[in-house]
Amino acid sequence: LLVAVTASNAVGLLADSLVFLWLAFGSLAFLPGQLVGKAWMTHAAIAVIAAIQRRRTAATA
Repeated sequence: LLVAVTASNAVGLLADSLVFLWLAFGSLAFLPGQLVGKAWMTHAAIAVIAAIQRRRTAATA
């Protein structure tokens, strides 16, 4: 699951941001901030998923 989340976000990060910013603002001026924000949220989501997986593994062991 962690590999899938990481791969999906890595691939979609740039493409999604480019399309969104172009359609929403007609400019890519906010691209660096958009990428940084998405990267932080991806890392946060991965940390939460990893913690849940560790907890489930410990509970079943």
